[in-house]
Amino acid sequence: ICILFSHFVLTPILYSHLPVICPIPPNERQSLLLRETLTRSESASRLCSYIRSVGLTVGISLDDVLFILRSCPSVETLGLWAIIPPKAPEMRAAIQLLRPIRLDCFLMGTLGTRSLEISGPDFSLPLFTRLTHLQLIDGWNLWIQWTGWHLIPHLTHLSLATMIDRSELHAIGLVCSAVADILAACPIL
Repeated sequence: ICILFSHFVLTPILYSHLPVICPIPPNERQSLLLRETLTRSESASRLCSYIRSVGLTVGISLDDVLFILRSCPSVETLGLWAIIPPKAPEMRAAIQLLRPIRLDCFLMGTLGTRSLEISGPDFSLPLFTRLTHLQLIDGWNLWIQWTGWHLIPHLTHLSLATMIDRSELHAIGLVCSAVADILAACPIL
C-alpha cells in the first residue's frame, strides 16, 4: 500500500513543479543531471507528464530551455525569464507545443526577436490560446505599442511592468491610454 500511495499520490505532487534556477556561473553538472533525470530514468516520461509548473531563470542555456520545454508539454504554469538570443527559431518551435494557463515572462526575451519593439508579440500563437493569466516584465515602453490583445480569448488576469522614472512622468498618459485599449480589447479582463 505504501508503494502504491507513493506512486499514485506523492510522485505527482513532488514532480509537479520544476524550478530551474541557474547558478552564476552556469553549472554544467546541474544541467547534465537534469537531462539525465528527464530522459534516462526508467520513469522519465511519467515524470515529465506530472510537471505542471516550470520556472526558468536568466542564465540557463538555450539548449537547456529547449530541452525542458520539449520534455514537459503538459505545463500549465510557465515562468520564463531566460533571455534567448535574437532569431532563435528553435524557441518559437518549442513554445508552439505549449498551452499554458499562466504565463509569467519577458516576452521579448522568450520569443527571441527584436521585432517586438515595433509590432509586439504574435498573440495568435497557440501559446496564448488557453492563457488566463499573463504577467509581463517587458518594459512599459514596449507593451504600450503592442496590438492584438483581443487574440488572447480567455485572458482574465494581466500584470504589466509599469516602472516609470521621474524623468518619464510625461509617459503616465501613454501608459493609461494603452491600459484602457487593452481593457477594451479583452472584455473578460
